[in-house]
Amino acid sequence: MGKRMFWGYRRDMENIMRLDIHSLIPRFAPQRLHDAKRLHHLIRSIERNGQLTPVIVVPEEQDDLHWVLIDGYRRLEALRRVGEDLIWVDSWDGGVDEALLLCLARGPERAWEVIEEAALLQELATRHSLREIAQ
Repeated sequence: MGKRMFWGYRRDMENIMRLDIHSLIPRFAPQRLHDAKRLHHLIRSIERNGQLTPVIVVPEEQDDLHWVLIDGYRRLEALRRVGEDLIWVDSWDGGVDEALLLCLARGPERAWEVIEEAALLQELATRHSLREIAQ
């Protein structure tokens, strides 16, 4: 299927799919900040327009039915609050650590709160050296 514009950016369409919300594993939820005002704004947007941007997931190792949520925790919470059962996802190839590093390296495209970035780097540092993470 080639590349097409989808939610404002070019993606291979075979990576975009709709999944049951319950198949997502929000492994990094404790590292994310909760901002009630931004969540409320997103809920209103989803009620008016639906989900405009997919969340980022990778397949759970050794489990074909579940996906680790990498980015999109606020979207997931907003969809739950409006009673949605399905969520648009962008499934990335590779493992959890690689996806986390790619998300952290996206720069201005995805602004992280400093505390979130530090918590995710600390998570990665439990499995990799700082030299590996920096590379």
